[in-house]
Amino acid sequence: MKILITGATGFIGGSLAKKLSSNSDYTIVVTGRNASINENFQNHPIKVIQGDLADQEFSDRVTNDIDIVVHCAGLAGTWGEYSDYYLANVMVTKNLIQAAQKNNVKRLINISSPSIYLNFTHQLNIDEAYLPATFSNHYARTKYEAEQLVHQAHNTALQTISLRPRMVIGAGDNNLIPRLLNLQESGLLKQIGNGANLVDFTSVNNLLALIENCFSVPEAAMGRAYNISNGNPDKLWDVIDNLCVSLNISTKRKKLPYSLVMGLAKLNEKVCRALKLKNEPRLLPVPISVLANSMTLNIDAAKQFLAYKPTQTTQQAMQDFLASRHAS
Repeated sequence: MKILITGATGFIGGSLAKKLSSNSDYTIVVTGRNASINENFQNHPIKVIQGDLADQEFSDRVTNDIDIVVHCAGLAGTWGEYSDYYLANVMVTKNLIQAAQKNNVKRLINISSPSIYLNFTHQLNIDEAYLPATFSNHYARTKYEAEQLVHQAHNTALQTISLRPRMVIGAGDNNLIPRLLNLQESGLLKQIGNGANLVDFTSVNNLLALIENCFSVPEAAMGRAYNISNGNPDKLWDVIDNLCVSLNISTKRKKLPYSLVMGLAKLNEKVCRALKLKNEPRLLPVPISVLANSMTLNIDAAKQFLAYKPTQTTQQAMQDFLASRHAS
Protein backbone atom coordinates (compact mmCIF):
# COMPACT_ATOMS: atom_id res chain seq x y z
CA MET A 1 0.00 0.00 0.00
CA LYS A 2 1.40 3.38 -1.02
CA ILE A 3 0.84 6.22 1.47
CA LEU A 4 1.38 9.95 0.84
CA ILE A 5 1.83 12.12 3.95
CA THR A 6 1.67 15.89 3.46
CA GLY A 7 3.16 18.34 5.93
CA ALA A 8 5.78 15.82 6.99
CA THR A 9 8.05 18.48 8.50
CA GLY A 10 5.43 18.88 11.24
CA PHE A 11 5.09 16.87 14.45
CA ILE A 12 2.15 14.66 13.43
CA GLY A 13 3.15 14.11 9.79
CA GLY A 14 6.79 13.40 10.63
CA SER A 15 5.92 11.02 13.45
CA LEU A 16 3.47 9.15 11.25
CA ALA A 17 5.93 8.78 8.38
CA LYS A 18 8.63 7.32 10.64
CA LYS A 19 6.17 4.95 12.33
CA LEU A 20 4.70 3.61 9.09
CA SER A 21 8.08 3.31 7.36
CA SER A 22 9.03 0.50 9.74
CA ASN A 23 6.22 -1.62 8.27
CA SER A 24 7.20 -3.31 5.00
CA ASP A 25 3.54 -3.41 3.94
CA TYR A 26 3.72 0.32 3.27
CA THR A 27 5.59 2.46 0.78
CA ILE A 28 5.83 5.94 2.26
CA VAL A 29 6.04 9.19 0.30
CA VAL A 30 6.25 12.52 2.12
CA THR A 31 5.98 16.15 1.02
CA GLY A 32 6.83 19.47 2.59
CA ARG A 33 7.77 22.98 1.47
CA ASN A 34 10.75 23.33 3.79
CA ALA A 35 14.12 22.10 2.57
CA SER A 36 14.70 20.53 6.00
CA ILE A 37 12.37 17.71 4.97
CA ASN A 38 15.26 16.10 3.09
CA GLU A 39 17.30 15.84 6.30
CA ASN A 40 14.42 14.66 8.50
CA PHE A 41 14.10 11.24 6.86
CA GLN A 42 17.67 10.41 5.81
CA ASN A 43 17.77 7.27 7.94
CA HIS A 44 14.33 5.98 6.97
CA PRO A 45 13.05 4.13 3.85
CA ILE A 46 10.91 7.09 2.83
CA LYS A 47 10.62 8.87 -0.53
CA VAL A 48 10.87 12.65 -0.03
CA ILE A 49 9.41 15.10 -2.55
CA GLN A 50 9.93 18.75 -1.66
CA GLY A 51 7.43 21.19 -3.09
CA ASP A 52 4.32 23.33 -2.63
CA LEU A 53 0.86 21.75 -2.76
CA ALA A 54 -0.56 25.17 -3.71
CA ASP A 55 0.78 24.25 -7.17
CA GLN A 56 -1.85 21.99 -8.78
CA GLU A 57 0.74 20.35 -11.04
CA PHE A 58 2.82 19.39 -7.97
CA SER A 59 -0.27 17.99 -6.22
CA ASP A 60 -1.07 15.93 -9.30
CA ARG A 61 2.47 14.57 -9.45
CA VAL A 62 2.82 13.54 -5.79
CA THR A 63 -0.57 11.76 -5.70
CA ASN A 64 0.21 9.66 -8.77
CA ASP A 65 0.03 5.92 -7.93
CA ILE A 66 -0.93 6.68 -4.29
CA ASP A 67 -3.52 4.59 -2.43
CA ILE A 68 -4.06 6.73 0.67
CA VAL A 69 -3.33 10.40 1.41
CA VAL A 70 -2.88 11.59 5.00
CA HIS A 71 -3.16 15.37 4.82
CA CYS A 72 -1.26 17.00 7.69
CA ALA A 73 -0.07 20.12 5.86
CA GLY A 74 -1.44 23.54 6.74
CA LEU A 75 -0.82 26.93 8.29
CA ALA A 76 -1.45 27.17 12.03
CA GLY A 77 -1.32 30.29 14.16
CA THR A 78 -3.31 33.12 15.67
CA TRP A 79 -2.09 36.04 13.55
CA GLY A 80 -1.81 36.93 9.90
CA GLU A 81 -3.92 37.64 6.83
CA TYR A 82 -6.97 35.56 5.94
CA SER A 83 -5.60 35.16 2.40
CA ASP A 84 -2.51 33.36 3.72
CA TYR A 85 -4.56 30.92 5.79
CA TYR A 86 -7.00 30.41 2.92
CA LEU A 87 -4.20 29.53 0.51
CA ALA A 88 -2.43 27.14 2.89
CA ASN A 89 -5.49 25.44 4.38
CA VAL A 90 -8.32 25.68 1.86
CA MET A 91 -6.71 25.96 -1.58
CA VAL A 92 -4.07 23.34 -0.81
CA THR A 93 -6.81 20.96 0.34
CA LYS A 94 -8.82 21.70 -2.80
CA ASN A 95 -5.80 20.97 -4.99
CA LEU A 96 -5.10 17.76 -3.13
CA ILE A 97 -8.70 16.57 -3.49
CA GLN A 98 -8.71 17.26 -7.24
CA ALA A 99 -5.41 15.46 -7.63
CA ALA A 100 -6.64 12.51 -5.55
CA GLN A 101 -9.77 12.23 -7.71
CA LYS A 102 -7.71 12.44 -10.90
CA ASN A 103 -5.26 9.76 -9.75
CA ASN A 104 -7.83 7.36 -8.26
CA VAL A 105 -6.63 7.67 -4.66
CA LYS A 106 -8.81 5.44 -2.47
CA ARG A 107 -8.88 7.39 0.80
CA LEU A 108 -8.02 10.87 2.08
CA ILE A 109 -7.51 11.31 5.82
CA ASN A 110 -7.58 15.00 6.73
CA ILE A 111 -6.01 16.17 9.99
CA SER A 112 -8.22 19.01 11.15
CA SER A 113 -8.50 20.81 14.50
CA PRO A 114 -10.97 21.33 17.37
CA SER A 115 -9.86 24.97 17.29
CA ILE A 116 -12.99 25.48 15.21
CA TYR A 117 -15.06 25.14 18.43
CA LEU A 118 -13.37 27.88 20.45
CA ASN A 119 -15.82 30.55 21.68
CA PHE A 120 -13.90 32.18 24.57
CA THR A 121 -15.90 30.40 27.31
CA HIS A 122 -15.56 27.14 29.24
CA GLN A 123 -16.61 24.32 26.89
CA LEU A 124 -17.14 20.79 28.19
CA ASN A 125 -17.96 17.56 26.33
CA ILE A 126 -18.27 19.26 22.91
CA ASP A 127 -19.55 17.01 20.15
CA GLU A 128 -18.77 17.27 16.45
CA ALA A 129 -22.02 19.09 15.57
CA TYR A 130 -21.17 22.20 17.59
CA LEU A 131 -20.15 25.40 15.82
CA PRO A 132 -19.58 28.80 17.44
CA ALA A 133 -21.54 31.86 16.27
CA THR A 134 -18.31 33.17 14.75
CA PHE A 135 -14.93 31.51 14.34
CA SER A 136 -12.24 32.69 16.75
CA ASN A 137 -9.64 33.43 14.07
CA HIS A 138 -8.58 32.80 10.46
CA TYR A 139 -6.99 29.47 11.33
CA ALA A 140 -10.21 28.07 12.82
CA ARG A 141 -12.31 29.36 9.96
CA THR A 142 -10.10 27.97 7.20
CA LYS A 143 -9.67 24.58 8.89
CA TYR A 144 -13.46 24.29 8.91
CA GLU A 145 -13.70 25.43 5.30
CA ALA A 146 -11.13 22.80 4.33
CA GLU A 147 -13.12 20.15 6.20
CA GLN A 148 -16.22 21.05 4.21
CA LEU A 149 -14.35 20.49 0.95
CA VAL A 150 -13.08 17.13 2.22
CA HIS A 151 -16.55 15.93 3.18
CA GLN A 152 -18.17 17.19 -0.03
CA ALA A 153 -15.62 15.11 -1.97
CA HIS A 154 -16.50 11.89 -0.13
CA ASN A 155 -17.91 9.08 -2.27
CA THR A 156 -17.25 5.39 -2.88
CA ALA A 157 -14.34 6.11 -5.21
CA LEU A 158 -12.57 8.60 -2.90
CA GLN A 159 -13.52 8.00 0.72
CA THR A 160 -12.68 10.90 3.02
CA ILE A 161 -12.52 11.57 6.76
CA SER A 162 -11.43 14.41 9.06
CA LEU A 163 -9.90 13.95 12.50
CA ARG A 164 -9.92 16.73 15.11
CA PRO A 165 -7.21 15.85 17.66
CA ARG A 166 -6.93 18.13 20.70
CA MET A 167 -3.48 19.27 21.93
CA VAL A 168 -1.27 16.52 20.49
CA ILE A 169 1.68 15.67 22.76
CA GLY A 170 4.43 13.07 23.07
CA ALA A 171 7.94 12.26 21.91
CA GLY A 172 9.05 14.72 19.25
CA ASP A 173 6.65 17.52 20.17
CA ASN A 174 8.49 20.68 19.14
CA ASN A 175 5.64 23.13 19.51
CA LEU A 176 2.98 23.03 22.23
CA ILE A 177 4.78 21.82 25.36
CA PRO A 178 8.22 23.28 24.52
CA ARG A 179 6.63 26.70 23.97
CA LEU A 180 4.89 26.61 27.36
CA LEU A 181 8.05 25.43 29.10
CA ASN A 182 10.15 28.14 27.46
CA LEU A 183 7.68 30.81 28.56
CA GLN A 184 7.67 29.44 32.12
CA GLU A 185 11.45 29.24 32.26
CA SER A 186 11.83 32.81 31.04
CA GLY A 187 9.24 34.11 33.51
CA LEU A 188 6.81 35.15 30.76
CA LEU A 189 4.08 32.55 31.43
CA LYS A 190 1.21 33.94 33.51
CA GLN A 191 -1.57 31.85 35.03
CA ILE A 192 -4.83 33.29 33.75
CA GLY A 193 -7.82 32.58 35.97
CA ASN A 194 -7.98 30.17 38.92
CA GLY A 195 -5.94 27.39 37.29
CA ALA A 196 -8.71 24.79 37.55
CA ASN A 197 -9.52 24.65 33.82
CA LEU A 198 -9.85 21.15 32.38
CA VAL A 199 -8.41 20.34 28.96
CA ASP A 200 -8.09 17.31 26.72
CA PHE A 201 -4.73 16.19 25.38
CA THR A 202 -4.09 13.60 22.66
CA SER A 203 -1.11 11.28 22.84
CA VAL A 204 0.60 11.25 19.46
CA ASN A 205 0.80 7.45 19.76
CA ASN A 206 -2.98 7.22 20.17
CA LEU A 207 -3.47 9.46 17.14
CA LEU A 208 -1.01 7.59 14.92
CA ALA A 209 -2.64 4.24 15.74
CA LEU A 210 -6.03 5.69 14.84
CA ILE A 211 -4.79 7.19 11.55
CA GLU A 212 -3.44 3.79 10.53
CA ASN A 213 -6.72 2.18 11.55
CA CYS A 214 -8.54 4.63 9.25
CA PHE A 215 -6.82 2.96 6.30
CA SER A 216 -9.25 0.08 6.70
CA VAL A 217 -12.31 1.18 8.73
CA PRO A 218 -15.64 0.41 7.01
CA GLU A 219 -16.77 2.84 4.33
CA ALA A 220 -19.84 3.65 6.45
CA ALA A 221 -17.56 5.24 9.06
CA MET A 222 -16.02 7.60 6.51
CA GLY A 223 -17.41 10.89 5.22
CA ARG A 224 -17.49 12.87 8.47
CA ALA A 225 -15.37 14.50 11.18
CA TYR A 226 -14.36 12.95 14.51
CA ASN A 227 -13.16 14.42 17.79
CA ILE A 228 -9.99 12.77 19.08
CA SER A 229 -8.40 12.96 22.54
CA ASN A 230 -7.08 10.68 25.28
CA GLY A 231 -10.59 10.73 26.73
CA ASN A 232 -9.53 11.68 30.25
CA PRO A 233 -9.25 15.46 30.82
CA ASP A 234 -6.51 17.00 32.97
CA LYS A 235 -6.10 20.33 34.73
CA LEU A 236 -3.86 22.23 32.33
CA TRP A 237 -1.82 24.00 34.99
CA ASP A 238 -1.22 20.77 36.92
CA VAL A 239 0.23 19.21 33.77
CA ILE A 240 2.47 22.24 33.19
CA ASP A 241 3.65 22.19 36.83
CA ASN A 242 4.39 18.46 36.77
CA LEU A 243 6.54 18.92 33.67
CA CYS A 244 8.34 21.86 35.25
CA VAL A 245 9.11 19.83 38.38
CA SER A 246 10.49 17.00 36.22
CA LEU A 247 12.79 19.47 34.45
CA ASN A 248 13.78 21.42 37.58
CA ILE A 249 12.02 24.53 36.31
CA SER A 250 10.45 26.81 38.91
CA THR A 251 6.65 26.65 39.06
CA LYS A 252 6.35 30.19 40.41
CA ARG A 253 4.37 32.56 38.21
CA LYS A 254 2.07 35.53 38.44
CA LYS A 255 -1.67 34.87 38.56
CA LEU A 256 -3.94 37.29 36.73
CA PRO A 257 -7.76 37.59 36.50
CA TYR A 258 -9.22 36.31 33.24
CA SER A 259 -11.59 39.22 32.60
CA LEU A 260 -8.77 41.77 32.91
CA VAL A 261 -6.33 39.93 30.67
CA MET A 262 -8.95 39.08 28.04
CA GLY A 263 -10.04 42.71 27.93
CA LEU A 264 -6.45 43.81 27.37
CA ALA A 265 -5.92 41.09 24.74
CA LYS A 266 -8.97 42.20 22.74
CA LEU A 267 -7.87 45.81 22.90
CA ASN A 268 -4.33 44.90 21.90
CA GLU A 269 -5.60 42.86 18.95
CA LYS A 270 -7.63 45.82 17.66
CA VAL A 271 -4.69 48.19 17.98
CA CYS A 272 -2.25 45.78 16.31
CA ARG A 273 -4.65 45.17 13.42
CA ALA A 274 -5.15 48.90 12.96
CA LEU A 275 -1.38 49.31 12.84
CA LYS A 276 -1.16 46.32 10.43
CA LEU A 277 1.63 44.69 12.39
CA LYS A 278 3.22 41.73 10.62
CA ASN A 279 4.72 40.00 13.66
CA GLU A 280 2.35 38.14 15.97
CA PRO A 281 1.63 40.18 19.13
CA ARG A 282 2.40 38.54 22.47
CA LEU A 283 -1.10 39.25 23.87
CA LEU A 284 -4.03 37.92 21.84
CA PRO A 285 -7.50 36.58 22.81
CA VAL A 286 -7.17 33.01 21.48
CA PRO A 287 -4.03 32.02 23.44
CA ILE A 288 -5.50 33.63 26.58
CA SER A 289 -8.69 31.58 26.18
CA VAL A 290 -6.68 28.38 25.62
CA LEU A 291 -4.72 28.99 28.84
CA ALA A 292 -7.72 30.00 30.96
CA ASN A 293 -10.80 28.15 29.73
CA SER A 294 -11.76 24.49 29.88
CA MET A 295 -12.20 22.59 26.63
CA THR A 296 -13.03 18.89 26.59
CA LEU A 297 -14.29 16.81 23.69
CA ASN A 298 -16.89 14.09 23.37
CA ILE A 299 -15.14 11.21 21.58
CA ASP A 300 -18.05 8.74 21.59
CA ALA A 301 -18.36 8.81 17.79
CA ALA A 302 -14.70 7.85 17.28
CA LYS A 303 -15.08 5.00 19.77
CA GLN A 304 -18.27 3.76 18.13
CA PHE A 305 -17.50 4.10 14.44
CA LEU A 306 -13.70 3.99 14.28
CA ALA A 307 -13.18 1.51 17.15
CA TYR A 308 -10.93 4.14 18.72
CA LYS A 309 -9.37 2.93 21.95
CA PRO A 310 -6.90 5.42 23.44
CA THR A 311 -4.32 3.26 25.20
CA GLN A 312 -1.75 5.86 26.27
CA THR A 313 -2.53 8.36 29.02
CA THR A 314 -1.50 12.01 29.07
CA GLN A 315 1.01 11.21 31.81
CA GLN A 316 2.61 8.45 29.72
CA ALA A 317 2.79 10.74 26.69
CA MET A 318 4.45 13.40 28.84
CA GLN A 319 7.02 10.83 30.01
CA ASP A 320 7.73 10.02 26.34
CA PHE A 321 8.19 13.74 25.69
CA LEU A 322 10.61 14.08 28.62
CA ALA A 323 12.58 10.99 27.54
CA SER A 324 12.92 12.30 23.96
CA ARG A 325 13.97 15.71 25.29
CA HIS A 326 16.72 14.15 27.41
CA ALA A 327 17.86 11.96 24.49
CA SER A 328 18.22 14.87 22.05
